[in-house]
Amino acid sequence: MLEYGINKFNLNMINRAQIMRVIWEYGPISRSDIADKLCMTRAAITVITNKMIEEGIIIEAGKSATTEKSEISKGRRKVPLDINYNNCLQIGVYIDKYNISIGLATIKGDVLEKYNIEISQKMYLPEIVEIIERTIKQILLNSCLKKENVSGIGIGIMPDMYKYISKEFECDELYYYIQKNINEKIGIPVFAENALSQLAIFCWSKDKCDSKHCKSGFLYFDDENVYLNTVLNMPSLFENINNIIDVNSLCVNPYGFENHGSVKGSVKSELTHKAIVRRVRGIYSESKTPALYKLTGNKMERITISQIMTAVSLGDDLLIPLKDELLCELCLLINNIICITGVKNIYFYKFGFNEQQLYELENHYKKIFGSAICAKLYVCDINDSHRFICGSFYAVLKGLFSVSNKDVSSEIS
Repeated sequence: MLEYGINKFNLNMINRAQIMRVIWEYGPISRSDIADKLCMTRAAITVITNKMIEEGIIIEAGKSATTEKSEISKGRRKVPLDINYNNCLQIGVYIDKYNISIGLATIKGDVLEKYNIEISQKMYLPEIVEIIERTIKQILLNSCLKKENVSGIGIGIMPDMYKYISKEFECDELYYYIQKNINEKIGIPVFAENALSQLAIFCWSKDKCDSKHCKSGFLYFDDENVYLNTVLNMPSLFENINNIIDVNSLCVNPYGFENHGSVKGSVKSELTHKAIVRRVRGIYSESKTPALYKLTGNKMERITISQIMTAVSLGDDLLIPLKDELLCELCLLINNIICITGVKNIYFYKFGFNEQQLYELENHYKKIFGSAICAKLYVCDINDSHRFICGSFYAVLKGLFSVSNKDVSSEIS
């Protein structure tokens, strides 16, 4: 076979992945309907799905009522196929510079067991890998599971962790190191990626758009940077999800602060945690801003726009000009993102917004840019103790729905 060709095994894996995608997207669906959607023969679909049923990956969900005259005349009934959710378990791992979140979940996202472990920034990468390996083995033991019962392990690493554990590696090398070592010790396929990408696709999956080509944006900010990840709906979603765009240099206030190493009035200079702390420091005190002082517990290090908005609503009038400035700058950032990327949905993670504050932000946007907002705004409400769920969902996508990216076990076995 030619080097650029495709062999029979790969073709079968592609077909299986496509079938899984169709069932996941549309719910219980018959073999004939799958065949129609994939432009394949019913006979070919039957052969592949029967094998998947034998392996326990999918199940026959029961017999549906006959709707087509041709099927009535032939005495056939459609039998919907569904994913065997009880037999499709994944382990997710989330790593940032403060914690490791590890848990076991079903393909639907039902959490079966979880661990949250505090870590030190002084830890070396082998120590972190050892913690992950030990915890995964404990989860398997507690749940009376064998490695065959878990289809994959998804690991997500937040960008703020890179500078602490990847000094000796490039990103791809870091992912490979973690995958290789955990796979060798556990024996389960391992898929590692940027945690922001995993969070973005998890948010997308909860609120799938009607349009199959609707693009969503995932916005996250930490102490020093703002990150944007864009996700395009199926089928591109599963092929290239690590699509992080640098928005730190975008100008949101031409008269803003000029920080060393960043553009004057840029996102980095105005909207990161450090920037907000700088802007509030002159008036932050128990006497001048009592509500904000209480909300933050006398700790300014990670003040959010949400906390400033809440403090204003509780009577901290000195913060009103700052709140208005921050909302204007955030609206300008949103508009820039919409114009540059064409996203239809924007998810905010770690901004702390509640629904009322999101509504206020939308109204602020409309006052500046028009009566109709160009994108829907959402809050990514993943509980801190369940952040591993994004890794387990990533293991579903890469292990069951995709064949474009092999896990490391195929390379080292």
